[in-house]
Amino acid sequence: MMKRSTLNGTAPAPNEAIASLPKNNGKPKSPDDSLDLNVILAALQNMRNGDFTVRLPGTWVGLPGKIADTFNDIVAANQHMAQDLKRHWSRICCAQQQKSPAPSQPWPRAT
Repeated sequence: MMKRSTLNGTAPAPNEAIASLPKNNGKPKSPDDSLDLNVILAALQNMRNGDFTVRLPGTWVGLPGKIADTFNDIVAANQHMAQDLKRHWSRICCAQQQKSPAPSQPWPRAT
């Protein structure tokens, strides 16, 4: 079982936390007046660490559902932006390498 560190110990990875939610006809449920904060925290931590594949359940309803939909939209936008930046960076590096001779030292790393 993969754990993520938190301020108060550890929270389960999002998929594990989602799997532990109460079931309603085989689907995870979250009542309107209750959110599983461990699931949200784990998803936020994964996103902070660069995992843009993490998503909150699309089966939540009411306010939890709106929070999950908004979070998923933000993560998807970040995932798309990261892919675009990677593609553009590759083009810039390839164009730069074609214009100049190979450097005698490796390219400096961004810090």
